[in-house]
Amino acid sequence: MVKTFVTRLIRNILQDSFINRKKAIKKYRKDKSLDICCGYGDYTNFIGIDNDENCIKFAREHHNPCFFNFLLGSALDLSFKAKSFNQSMLIDCLHHFKDKQAVIKEAKRVSNEVLIIEDIKPNFLLRWIDKGKYFLTEKELMELGNVAMIYDCGFYREMVIRENSKGEKGC
Repeated sequence: MVKTFVTRLIRNILQDSFINRKKAIKKYRKDKSLDICCGYGDYTNFIGIDNDENCIKFAREHHNPCFFNFLLGSALDLSFKAKSFNQSMLIDCLHHFKDKQAVIKEAKRVSNEVLIIEDIKPNFLLRWIDKGKYFLTEKELMELGNVAMIYDCGFYREMVIRENSKGEKGC
């Protein structure tokens, strides 16, 4: 729980970046979305799934269960039927996966559209917070789908990518 507290404290310090991220999510998010690797549920608006029991416990305790449902599970093997959601959101999580395409493929399977928001060249502070090993370059991120926007968060930049489940860019 100490790491949870420290992580949330640092995130509060970086509040401007979270405001920018929330604006981007609000602009592109759809109803009935699945937040894959939801962490503490800060961006979830329907169902969140994560493989970290502490994160799921925290999310359940701090978000109204009448509006949100948080589940323990793997991004590589989602327990939902095909096209169960209007959208899957992958927010700051791809850098934890060596095989990013497997995660994106599974997200496409369960939804009509995938929204990806990922850090571009994060600094040491962000790397320390979440310990991601597989950060992408800006060029690699651009190859994942249709880049909707890039915004500056002060310490780092983020890219917003949208792609529909048919693999068509520019949805």
